[in-house]
Amino acid sequence: KLSTEMKTFSVLELTGVQAYAVNVLLDEETAHPNLIFSDNLKSVRLGNKCDQLPDGPERFDSCIFTLGSSSFLSGRHYWEVEVGDKTGWVLGVCKASLSRKGSITLSPENGYWVVMMMKRNEYQATTFPPTRLQIREPPKRVGIFLDFTARGISFYNVTARSHIYTFSRFSSSGPLQPIFSPGVHDGGKNMGPLTICP
Repeated sequence: KLSTEMKTFSVLELTGVQAYAVNVLLDEETAHPNLIFSDNLKSVRLGNKCDQLPDGPERFDSCIFTLGSSSFLSGRHYWEVEVGDKTGWVLGVCKASLSRKGSITLSPENGYWVVMMMKRNEYQATTFPPTRLQIREPPKRVGIFLDFTARGISFYNVTARSHIYTFSRFSSSGPLQPIFSPGVHDGGKNMGPLTICP
């Protein structure tokens, strides 16, 4: 499937969802051991070695992910993530109750609603099968809007003030949490952090 970034959507839509901004922090307790955090828990990047951290059930052990510390069960919630010039990342939400051990298949059926940049200028939404996204202006900042009222999870290119993709009619009986991955190093081209704004 192919989805073209919508340039025609009203700028008022983005302004409207930004009114639901929430303060999201990263949760170190869920993080893969290779991830390195800023002191304020707003930025995460991939390190070069695994830290010797307690391996509890809440920690990702194979996939390079971390969750946000907030969980949401109702209402509307919006946050933005600075991705800068990174060549790979994963952003979205997932069910808080999911297992974080072993390999993971990212799909709504498995409780993951995410958009990812795989290579420079290659993007996809993790539907089944995946939906390739055509984005004219690479986003430096991505907005995520979780709307329990409309049952939608929307992604915005804040840089271009355009809509990227919406997962419609999502279903979840339990709380959802933000999920983040700064991606692999990509030969040194993807070393920068993901930073939650502000």
